[in-house]
Amino acid sequence: MPYFNSYLGWKSTRTWVIYSANISNMSDRAMKILAENMNRLIGPGGHYSSNAAASAASDGITRSTYDRVRNGDKAGASAIAIDKLDGIAKAFGLEVWQLFVPGIEPNTPAASARASTDTPLPWPLKKSTAERIRALTPAQLRQVDDALDVMLRGFEAETAAKKDSK
Repeated sequence: MPYFNSYLGWKSTRTWVIYSANISNMSDRAMKILAENMNRLIGPGGHYSSNAAASAASDGITRSTYDRVRNGDKAGASAIAIDKLDGIAKAFGLEVWQLFVPGIEPNTPAASARASTDTPLPWPLKKSTAERIRALTPAQLRQVDDALDVMLRGFEAETAAKKDSK
């Protein structure tokens, strides 16, 4: 028997079942990715140590909202409103869509979300290859990073001075 749905218009029960199954599969996958990412971002080694800490850093997002999102991959999990997702994303310095990029990294969430969607850039250095950098010990890597940072700051200051003089 047909019925009226304010979102879909006049539909038969059979059609609604098909739409419902497609939406359910899509939303289940999205909620699973969101829950996995939130569990990376919150907890040991994450951006925030707990749901309460994430809530304190958020504007109007409660601890219970973080509880629901982190358990979104469980059976019977409820959906979350877009405005809540926006608040959660802002707490991590992200856009909403980035919360749904699989495998987000807790210490650099924005960079890891961009990296998985952008085309990788070619390695810019000729003599300092990625292989040589990866072969360094952690202490050596920190020294290289510090030295490179000093050089880059100098170049940035030169560029800013040139712009100011124009």
